[in-house]
Order: sequence, then C-alpha cells, then structure tokens
Amino acid sequence: LKRLNLNEVKQKPTVSINFSDAISLELNGKELGIIGMVDKKILKKADVGQDVFYAELNWEMVVEFASQYKLKYKEISKFPSVKRDLALLLDKGISFAELYDATFGLKLDLLKSVQLFDVYEGEKLPEGKKSYALSFVLQNEEKTLADTEIEKTMNELIRNFQKNFNAELRN
Repeated sequence: LKRLNLNEVKQKPTVSINFSDAISLELNGKELGIIGMVDKKILKKADVGQDVFYAELNWEMVVEFASQYKLKYKEISKFPSVKRDLALLLDKGISFAELYDATFGLKLDLLKSVQLFDVYEGEKLPEGKKSYALSFVLQNEEKTLADTEIEKTMNELIRNFQKNFNAELRN
C-alpha cells in the first residue's frame, strides 16, 4: 500500500466472526481490506492443526485511491524513534482491539504506534491465558528522547494493562 502512495491507511483492530484477531485497513472511512488470524473453531472444523492467516483486499478500491493520490513529502524527523516491546500474559477473552483502544486512550504524546507481533497460546501457559507480544514506537519530533521519558511512558502503559486487563509481564 505504501508503494501505491497510500501512506495514510489506518490499521484498526476489528472484530470478525471468522478471525480471532483481525486488523481492518481503512482510508478516508472506507475499508480497503482485512487481515487476520483465522479463528481456531474454523480451523478445527477443517481439521487444520496450525495457525492460518488471511488477508482480503478490495483491489478495485485500492486502485481507485492510488490513482487519486499525488506524492506527498514530509521532512524526516531529525530525532530518532525508539521501539520497545512488551510480552503480556492475559486472559484468553481479551482481544488486541481492546489493548489497542486502551493504549491510545491514554493519549500519550510520545506514542506513535502499537503493533501485535506474536500471539502464543499453549501448554506452557496457565489455563485460560494467552500471551501477546506488543511493539511500541515512541518519538518526540522536537528532541531526542531521554531514557527517563521512555521509561515513564512504558511504565504508564504497563500500569494501564495491569489495572484494566489484569495483565502480567512475561520475560
């Protein structure tokens, strides 16, 4: 999508009966597609024993938007972004959409993005639990981030997850 100059596509967690975790790709309020992990109940019915990921794009709409957009340039920040990861132990009923909304609900100035990069459900976890690994990008457009600013932001996120989702940090 970025190569088609669709740089303003928003990734929003969404709920779908076919997916256990899904992300909707939206531009100007219109859904361009959906990406997600196929629900385990569907996999079980099909006798599939491993995770399956699925993506569906409305290609006509993608092409339509791509033909409308002219190249836009934005000066690259002189100050680097910082990436931090957290692995959280959560109840199985908690979705990435809930974590995403709670994260941006904090309205943290330094927080630029949050992404889910791993989901683990297995025998090494307590019953009824799953592990989400999240990646956070922090940046200040006006100065280089200090360790204390990064730590403060990450601690706010951790407190939020612990308070609202009874999350535990995993190593």
